[in-house]
Amino acid sequence: MTEATGPGPQDGSPWKVPWTLTVGEALHLEIFGWAESTVVAGAAHLDNVIRWVHSSEIPDIAKFLGGGELLLTAGFGFGKTEREHRAFIRSLAGAGIAALGIEIAGRVFSWLPDAVIDEANTQGLPLIAFGREVSFVEVARQVHNCIVDLRVKELMEDEIATAAFTDLLLQGEDHSAMVEELARRLGHPAVLEDRAHQTRAYYGRTDRADLIVEDWDQHSRQLHDPESSTGCTREPVVLIGETWGHLHVLHTEPLSSSEVYAIGRATAAIAITLLSEQVRGARRSQRDSALISRLMLGDISGDGFVDRAMRLGRDVRGRSFLAVVAGPIEPDIPYGETELGQHLAKIKAPAILADTGDKTVAIIALPPRRGEKAVLDALQSAAGRFGVSRVVPAKQLRVAVQQATNAYDVAGGTDARRLIRFDDLGVLRLLAVLAQGPELASYVEDELGRLLEHDATTANKLLPTLQAFVECDGSKTDAAELLFVHRRTLYNRLERIEALLGLSLDDSADRMRLMMAVRGLDLLNQRAAVRGPADKLTR
Repeated sequence: MTEATGPGPQDGSPWKVPWTLTVGEALHLEIFGWAESTVVAGAAHLDNVIRWVHSSEIPDIAKFLGGGELLLTAGFGFGKTEREHRAFIRSLAGAGIAALGIEIAGRVFSWLPDAVIDEANTQGLPLIAFGREVSFVEVARQVHNCIVDLRVKELMEDEIATAAFTDLLLQGEDHSAMVEELARRLGHPAVLEDRAHQTRAYYGRTDRADLIVEDWDQHSRQLHDPESSTGCTREPVVLIGETWGHLHVLHTEPLSSSEVYAIGRATAAIAITLLSEQVRGARRSQRDSALISRLMLGDISGDGFVDRAMRLGRDVRGRSFLAVVAGPIEPDIPYGETELGQHLAKIKAPAILADTGDKTVAIIALPPRRGEKAVLDALQSAAGRFGVSRVVPAKQLRVAVQQATNAYDVAGGTDARRLIRFDDLGVLRLLAVLAQGPELASYVEDELGRLLEHDATTANKLLPTLQAFVECDGSKTDAAELLFVHRRTLYNRLERIEALLGLSLDDSADRMRLMMAVRGLDLLNQRAAVRGPADKLTR
């Protein structure tokens, strides 16, 4: 059938309409042949689509028409003069009829006046002359039957598309399968993007589509309207009233109405899969968090943890484990359960994760071959900070979580390493344990209280000098270089510190006391940074 241009989809892109009847196609119906039909004007517009058939003999029929009609007449409403003939044709063309069929069997006309033909050609209105008297009822019956048949075929095609995507949903397929089915069904490349214009699925590859996807951001941000010539039909994917992203179909030929319908079905199916994934993810996260919380509280043992993980579909029996505590480096750079899960998924390490609010706890079943190294390599490239436990069997999982937490606390702060293993803590391991109670804070207050009080009331603070001195292991030369001050300036500051604290920095025992106090202060402030600056141990 002749393809005609119909109204575009939501974004205005044109498509072909194969399930409609054009004037040219209707002329092949039996009744038109029997009536000795001839196209006498407007032959260039036989692709006009017929919506229905109507007959009339009144001169002002145009004001009662809605457009798209095949209007049948014996000619009684034409008037008698050339002026009336032209006005009548102009009024019908202005009403948007598809074509005009006129009897020329002698009832009114034996031939069509030149003015009628000329005006119809001028207006681009197809004019069909019936050489024999014809039953307008029979014309209407045959044309309407044909239109109904085409509509039924269209509905059947739409039903097939609906069934295809419904079957995929019932099979539990994800959004990628929906995009793949659409590309296969349409024979055109299909691309799914999220709100950030990142491609999430691409099927039906062609050389042309590959070039577009290669520079996707440029294509994605174009205006997708009939004037842009993008060769793309775009449909939004809406989740709970908000646009999640868009589904693009790249094509060089106009799309049929059934193909556009299939895009709509695919878009709805994609939204359902994404929403289901979110719901499943939220429920799984809740179950995982509850499981890890019970482990941390001592409500279940490590072996009990493995047993309950089995019930959640994670078979981690016979594995060694690593506990990881993760969080963001900076408040404005998020790093939590989602980001950590994505990094662990890349190395196919089964993990159970819990979001504890300020950080994420993960129990990781180590991959059989690469083990701990695979996890550490993945975390080194991640934009977070991490505390990592020792590799432990299941029965020591609760201890591993505490080890990872202690390492994470030490890893905090902008000057600290982003990833610290528990075994690398050294003396800080003892401080991390003490920090869980009031002992460390009391010790720091006893050792550094007068120095902190001094710094709270003056602009010339001495704590950074003591921290540099400790960092340089008591080397005054190195400390001066680290602080970018003259050695004499450093000596004066150290003398003031000794006077405030009543200790000698030349005495190894006193230096050890202060080193432990400074390290403890750093650790307390790093732990408090998660809760806010007000909790830091300063005055």
